[in-house]
Amino acid sequence: MELKQIHSDLSIAPLARPQAVGIFYKGVYLCACPNNNIYDHPMADYGMEGPNGRFYPHPTRQMVLDKVNGFVKRITNDKDYHDAFFGEGEYTDSKLAAGGATDSGILVPDEEQTNQLLDA
Repeated sequence: MELKQIHSDLSIAPLARPQAVGIFYKGVYLCACPNNNIYDHPMADYGMEGPNGRFYPHPTRQMVLDKVNGFVKRITNDKDYHDAFFGEGEYTDSKLAAGGATDSGILVPDEEQTNQLLDA
């Protein structure tokens, strides 16, 4: 219910891991959140094991809401980010294949960068 207060086009759908569900904006994946309970305070032992065997604590309710709100604000207020998110404009598959968005500043993190983000 709180997600719909952020934007009416947000939805939740199952992911491959049963411990988490995906939050989607207009059918495009934004982020994951716990499938079962979501707490207001961090709980060090509440989370899930990642594919590399590392334990990832679940975010709090406010952390999830803040992340989703940040994504939606950026998508709705930044045309370039909107286009990159939905694969429109200079970010269509054909334009990307032709090098159309190479100077865009969009960063796709590699495995090491992803691990650093998850550790933060």
